[in-house]
Amino acid sequence: MFGFFKKEKVVEPAIKTLILKRYYCNNGNYSEVKKEGKTFKYGTTIGAVIDPLKPNYPPLFYTIEPAKLYAGKENNSDNPKTKANESSCILAGEYPCTMTFSNRFKKQLYFVKNTLGRKGVRIHSGNSIDNSQGCILPCTTLINNFSNAGIVYDYYGSQSVKALEKLYIEITGEKDFILEIDDENQEENFKIITKYKGY
Repeated sequence: MFGFFKKEKVVEPAIKTLILKRYYCNNGNYSEVKKEGKTFKYGTTIGAVIDPLKPNYPPLFYTIEPAKLYAGKENNSDNPKTKANESSCILAGEYPCTMTFSNRFKKQLYFVKNTLGRKGVRIHSGNSIDNSQGCILPCTTLINNFSNAGIVYDYYGSQSVKALEKLYIEITGEKDFILEIDDENQEENFKIITKYKGY
């Protein structure tokens, strides 16, 4: 009658772009060294996802990916015959991400589309490069030289499920978005990743 309780029309937001500032540890190569009764795994690719509208703010969350190279060789295939530890991170570029059902994980996850020579690249939870075959693992904290069950990881991500929930609920609302992966300025990217963590 008076219009006091008139519902305003909800406007769907435009497709959001998130920028992943990526840094290749140890020149982006994978290596495994055994000493002191432990296995040291190096070559983790780390990153910080930032809001392009607030690039100087703390990152929205961090990421863990496998190395760019395995034993000095780039791998752009997710062929089932490919060994898991040979899967590298996807190339830098822009990728549409959309929610689809994952047969492997039995739930809805972001699917990273248009990955050159790759299939099934997703954004899912995980803590180390052992949890990824080229997929992107979000985390809230990065830990350098983390030891777990006799394995020392170059970088390890903690609170991955929490970071994934933040991405889905707070940041994207489970809507499609564009992931822009930037690896051109390694020194500056590393500063962004480590500035707020005190490494």
